[in-house]
Parts: sequence; C-alpha cells; structure tokens
Amino acid sequence: MRYLLRSTALIFMLLFSGSGVSVAANAVPDTLTHEGQRTGTRWEMFWEKFKRAAMRNDRATLFAMTLRSGFSWEMDPPLDLPLQKGAFFLYDIADRESFDRVYAVMFTDEIMNTILFSKPCENGSGGYDLYHFTRTNEIFALVFVKLPSGGYRFSGSYRCLE
Repeated sequence: MRYLLRSTALIFMLLFSGSGVSVAANAVPDTLTHEGQRTGTRWEMFWEKFKRAAMRNDRATLFAMTLRSGFSWEMDPPLDLPLQKGAFFLYDIADRESFDRVYAVMFTDEIMNTILFSKPCENGSGGYDLYHFTRTNEIFALVFVKLPSGGYRFSGSYRCLE
C-alpha cells in the first residue's frame, strides 16, 4: 500500500511539474482549521454559509450575514422599512424584527433559486455580485460587500441598466 501511495504521488508530481500550473501571486490563500483541513477563502466560506442558510430558511444566520445600515433595495416591492434620510433605496435594518418583516420580500422563491443555483462574480471593489433575472426580464444584482475587517455582508440589490 505504501508503495502504491508513493507511486501515485510520483506520477502526480511528474505530470504537473513544469506544466505551467501556478498560483497567482495575489490569490487569497486557503485558510486552515485547527485540524489542518483546508476550508477555502473567506469569500468561499461566507458564500457556502449564506447558501446553506438560504436553503434552510435560517433567518438568524441570514440576519447576521446582512448589512444593517445602508442596505440597498431597488427591486419591487420596496421594503417595508424606513428609508435613510435623504437617500433613495437605502434602508436601515434596525433589528431582527425588522429583518423578519421584510424577509419574504428579500428572499422570494425566485431570489432563492438565484442564490442556490447561480454563481456570484467579483465586482471590482472587493465584493461580489449575483445576477438575478426576473420574470419581467429585468436584471438585478444582489450585492455582497467586503468589510474593512475582511469579512462579507449581503448589502442589497440594484437594478442593472441594459
């Protein structure tokens, strides 16, 4: 068995040595758990946790992963929350009760399908956008911002111009 493992490792090394496969210098390294298992980048960990919470309708986790102040929502219907003073489409989600009140608008079946079956892409500002196509052929982006601490939060939606 030991010989088989060494042979497999040697073949793998020979196949991929000099093949031009390399890691980009600015790639985010994988993080390790205390057991030494790879867990992925911060974004990958956030996204998997967000998808799992959406799949399970885990409101507590989704609330914790959502931006509270300056949450943007351009989709219809509008959120039943007070707008920030002097701002269009910017809301403050004050507490869990407020979040629960607008949960059904933010996480419709259509949006859930987008979350579960689409892949977000980097948006150029360190965050990610997930494109959502409505039944009326409108395109919105669900936005996930990168925080100064390095973590991420769901920060709302915006209408994509055609």
